[in-house]
Amino acid sequence: MAKIMPLRKSGMFQSLTDQELAQFARIVSEKKFERGAVLLESKAVSDRFCFIEKGSAVLTAPELESGGELVLGQWETFGEWALLGPEHLSPVRAVATDPSNILTVRRNDFEQFSKDHPATALKVQRDLLKVVWCSMQMVSELLGVSGGGSGV
Repeated sequence: MAKIMPLRKSGMFQSLTDQELAQFARIVSEKKFERGAVLLESKAVSDRFCFIEKGSAVLTAPELESGGELVLGQWETFGEWALLGPEHLSPVRAVATDPSNILTVRRNDFEQFSKDHPATALKVQRDLLKVVWCSMQMVSELLGVSGGGSGV
């Protein structure tokens, strides 16, 4: 499968064996977007995890007064909480800043995958949590907030 190589190259799913990664790749969809295409609209249901295989995207939080933006590139991700947390509305808007290849996993597909392959799904969740944890640590450091702790 063509989707396995980028997932493996990214380093994000190193805990998965080749067989487990092949199982997971079956629920991964691939879509091409042109520059300026909206990948995720703010206040829309956050129902998918997105992995940038090629290209880039900018994430903005229109509801925040700060007007900050985050530019993501190859191998970077957004929407992890769609697979990890309860159903919610997205606080961010994502727009392709270059022609982009985006790999996605929908929440309902991941929920079924979790029933069919619980051990592999647990590994995927742990890998996603590592990404979220690292992001939280970087934001904490940027804001000068203590983020160390035990995670309890």
